Amino acid sequence: MKKILIIGANSNIGAFLAKQFYNDHELILHYHRNQERIKSLIEGNGVKTIQFDICNYTDIKDSFTKLFSEKKDIPDAVIFCSTERSKDFQKLAESDSKLIDSIINTNFNGLCYSLNILIPFLRKKNGARIVLFGSNVSRIGLKNGSVYAATKAAVSSIARSIAIEEAENNIFINVVSPGPVQIDNSQFSPEYRKFREEYYMQQSEKIPLGRVANFEDIYHTIDFLLFKNSYITGEEIFITGGSL
Repeated sequence: MKKILIIGANSNIGAFLAKQFYNDHELILHYHRNQERIKSLIEGNGVKTIQFDICNYTDIKDSFTKLFSEKKDIPDAVIFCSTERSKDFQKLAESDSKLIDSIINTNFNGLCYSLNILIPFLRKKNGARIVLFGSNVSRIGLKNGSVYAATKAAVSSIARSIAIEEAENNIFINVVSPGPVQIDNSQFSPEYRKFREEYYMQQSEKIPLGRVANFEDIYHTIDFLLFKNSYITGEEIFITGGSL
């Protein structure tokens, strides 16, 4: 049984992964404000929770230092699911500067903060596996979502560098980059749901397998990278059904 930390566990994909790993592993679930999707797991036995703002370095450091003060509590695997989307669906020239800052702070700065603080703890276990989330838009672009696409490209870039830096510590880090994924859209505004539906329809026509990805497709890839992988590190794995 391994100990898994899921950062952004209340997200669509984060909550699904938590439920899949629940029976076979010990979970540490991070959330910021909401915990509706993981409430049933939190109410169960053996699940630890941790709450902080991913954009606040001090909060992250205080939380991790307190939680991982004992070597036995340090996770064997980390899945980073926190993300901010370009929900204003505007061209860059018309984008709101506050949203630009929010996307960069969550998707890149928050990731860097977390890894900066986590990696020294992970070194103490002489080996760990990390999976980050990128996106296929990092290589094909995203109309009306350029900042989001840019941050996802940065995710894959930093993973390649960390893989080199931490290989001697037996820390593997890889990026899973899906194309469109079928998720629960109910929390989004009507305007953003329409934007996603139109985008998914356009992209689905380009997918050779004829469908968008589902949560199981992502789970099986992550399960391999965390628990069956002995050589792959610094790679970006695209889950796109054959589309480029």
